[in-house]
Amino acid sequence: MLPDSILPTPEDDIARILRDYERRLSHLETLEGPGAEDVGARVFNSAVISIPNGAVTALTFDSERWDTSNLHNPAFNPSRITFPIAGRYVIFGNVRWQTNIAGARRVLIIRVNGGLGIASHEQRPPLAAGLPEQIVSTEDVFVVGDYIELVAFQDSGVALNIQPVSRYSPHFMAQLIAAT
Repeated sequence: MLPDSILPTPEDDIARILRDYERRLSHLETLEGPGAEDVGARVFNSAVISIPNGAVTALTFDSERWDTSNLHNPAFNPSRITFPIAGRYVIFGNVRWQTNIAGARRVLIIRVNGGLGIASHEQRPPLAAGLPEQIVSTEDVFVVGDYIELVAFQDSGVALNIQPVSRYSPHFMAQLIAAT
C-alpha cells in the first residue's frame, strides 16, 4: 500500500489539469484560419442537484463562467455543451457530493451524444469522513454538433445531493485545443 503522503490530493489533480490546460491553450496561438479563435465554455449550477438512488442522471447547469462561442444554452438543453467547431477538446467536470457513507459507489461520467461515456471517475466505497469530491477529465475529438454531458450515479439507497460550491461544484468545462 502506498503511503498517503505520496498519493495525489484533489488539489493536486486540479493543479495538474489546469497546468495541462494552459499548456494546450498555448497551441491555439499558433493556429491560423477557421477555428483559431478561443472556443470554450465553463458552466456551473448555482443550486443543489438531487441524484436519485440507482439512476444515471445528467447534471444541468444554470449559469456560465464563460461561453465564448455559444456552446451552452441554460434555457434549452441545460445539461449539454455542444461543439460548434470540429476539433480536439480538453474536458473536465467536478462535483462535491453530500456526505453519506451508505452504498458502494459514486460515479461521475463524461458522456457523448447521450450515449457512451468517454471518461469516468468512481469512488468505491464512499468516503467515511470529509467532503466526497470527484473530478473527471479527458480530451477527445468531436465533429460539429456533437455534445457532451456530465452524468452522475450513486447507490446509497436514498437520493443524494450534489452541493453547489462557488467556483468549484458542480462545474463542467470544454475548451478547443486543436481545430480539425
